[in-house]
Amino acid sequence: MYNVLVIDDSQLLRSNLVRILSDTGLLHQVYEAQDGEEGLRYLRTQKIDLVLTDLAMPKANGFVFLESKEKDPKIRNIPVIIITGSVEIETKVLGFESGAVDYITKPFEPAELIGRVKAQLKIKSLQDELREANQRLEILSTIDELTQVYNRRHFIALFDKELKRAQRYLLPLCCIMGDIDYFKKVNDQYGHIAGDQVLVSITQTLKSTLREVDILGRYGGEEMIFLLPETDLKQGLEVAERIRQSVEATSVPIRPDKEVKITLSLGVAAFPNAEIKGIDDFIRRADEALYRAKEKGRNRVES
Repeated sequence: MYNVLVIDDSQLLRSNLVRILSDTGLLHQVYEAQDGEEGLRYLRTQKIDLVLTDLAMPKANGFVFLESKEKDPKIRNIPVIIITGSVEIETKVLGFESGAVDYITKPFEPAELIGRVKAQLKIKSLQDELREANQRLEILSTIDELTQVYNRRHFIALFDKELKRAQRYLLPLCCIMGDIDYFKKVNDQYGHIAGDQVLVSITQTLKSTLREVDILGRYGGEEMIFLLPETDLKQGLEVAERIRQSVEATSVPIRPDKEVKITLSLGVAAFPNAEIKGIDDFIRRADEALYRAKEKGRNRVES
């Protein structure tokens, strides 16, 4: 079911259009506006799928309405059919150039109007489906499917932007590498489904410990990576220790009758640092710190 907006300064014509459109059985709601100014308010406050508008109206005529709509990215894609008494080809061309998708001259046949409305609603429905599919693809290209945090490729792209910003404005930046301790034992003893449950549960715990500006990604396998903008080494170590304690305090249910305790080893690196020229240097230093945490017994933070 669709919502349609009818814009015309004639109450008689609006009522006629509403009656014709309501008889199609396609519509959920038909809104009425007496000029372009009122029509724009409806577009910005209601979910509108299609607009039928006259051109000659007081306050804001059809062309003003179209030009204003085209400038607003939130309502730009809503299709508009012009319904007017003008038969001049120049007016039609100007209407299409202003953003209209179709043009009907008065007096019109109800069957023709309904056919054109149905055609535009079908096109809009297909376009909406395509946009939604593209949005889903964009999400899939940036988010790790299992943990629902950034995947490695997208995390690195964000890391690159943050490091360049830190270098340009001499801001501190902290990177933390985290690795689940003895994760292979979980997979070997309880199976990979249990391992996935652990990853999902631990990721939720990690998310709850971070600020909104912090960035979390799955670097690979059971390895997670954190980026903390405008955070120095001392602050980064405090965050890493808070993360470690939060994970240590978490029990992950893997079966109705079984929970497992998980710990995390973490390595911290921070910029500015003379040895950090780029992302590879940064990640290598955090990874070296993580390796030391593992060597020293795991479930600890090193820098």
